[in-house]
Amino acid sequence: MIELDTAQHETIGARAEQQDAAGSAPLGSGGGAQLLVLADGLGGHADGARASRMVIETFEDAVKGGLFDEPGGRRQALHGAIQEVNKRIHEATDPNDGHRSMASTAVAAILANGTVRWISVGDSHLYVCRNGRLSKLNADHSQAGIMIRHGYSPNDEAVLNARSVLVSALTGRDIEEIDTPAHDVALEIGDVVLLASDGLNTLSDTEIALAIDQTYDKGAKAIAELLVQMVVERGLPRQDNATVIVSRVLGRGAHAMTEDGPSLPLTQANPRTDIPTTPVAAVDEVAPVADRTDPPPARPASRDEAITAAMPAPNPQVEAHLAPGAGASAAPRQRSATDYAAADAGAARQKRRYILVRIFLTTLAAAAAATYILA
Repeated sequence: MIELDTAQHETIGARAEQQDAAGSAPLGSGGGAQLLVLADGLGGHADGARASRMVIETFEDAVKGGLFDEPGGRRQALHGAIQEVNKRIHEATDPNDGHRSMASTAVAAILANGTVRWISVGDSHLYVCRNGRLSKLNADHSQAGIMIRHGYSPNDEAVLNARSVLVSALTGRDIEEIDTPAHDVALEIGDVVLLASDGLNTLSDTEIALAIDQTYDKGAKAIAELLVQMVVERGLPRQDNATVIVSRVLGRGAHAMTEDGPSLPLTQANPRTDIPTTPVAAVDEVAPVADRTDPPPARPASRDEAITAAMPAPNPQVEAHLAPGAGASAAPRQRSATDYAAADAGAARQKRRYILVRIFLTTLAAAAAATYILA
């Protein structure tokens, strides 16, 4: 049994069409379990709005068919629903449309038995806010996310410029990256689970957490409306669609064992080693990465996606603040003169490499900007 208070809200932003879609549904014959689903159609594709609606409709069909009713089969049911969406997108794609085809992101979460289980493709977000601190649970399948996993800072200009370049999405082709961890994450009473499209990137993590904390007692509807209102009031000239689903955990019920073993506490949920990082060459916003050993170069942002803030991918440093007193490291071993010499040489090589990469990125950005202006 889990007791939840759930609501959703959206804004079209400064776009001509709402290409986000979202929904929620109860699961099983009781127990309070819920399925939350959010999709963001890709603006550079022929029919992003249709693709995002297809995500919601496919998951609704799975709920009606009872595919999520049995706790032991929910992970497989989530995977099956994602594959079914991709199949439907493939079947609905117009071959006369050339490289422009329907595509969407998707994030789906099941809240049941005091835990959250999810599956996601793309750059839509799944957060848990606990005690005023925001934690991103799912992987970021953007080029920026891969750059961060290669060691780039989330605030690096190249990372900011790569926010809208996806390396995985539901395009009707093979799905290159799917985030579906083996373990659930344990929830606590008072947690807020938040699903959001990347239009919420207009707000910082701190702003989102403060809005949730200040509005918590007014309910999920008030939280959802405030988050969207803050995006609207920011008034960005190219504001993307922004959609949120908010679920307050009022009671978590029995802490159940999942089919994959015990659930993990929030502070131990990351890093995950089961997230593939193989890039994909796809259409429009979906871009390839040339070299797995080096951080991929970023191209200028897509004309159809606003980039307003960097959202770090899950990592233990981001999560460490959720566990007071945690994260103390063991004393380092004594280093020799040879160790220091090797480290200095490595640092010099890294500096030269960094300079070459930045020159390349600057040249690439300038060329793309010139192309944009001439177009």
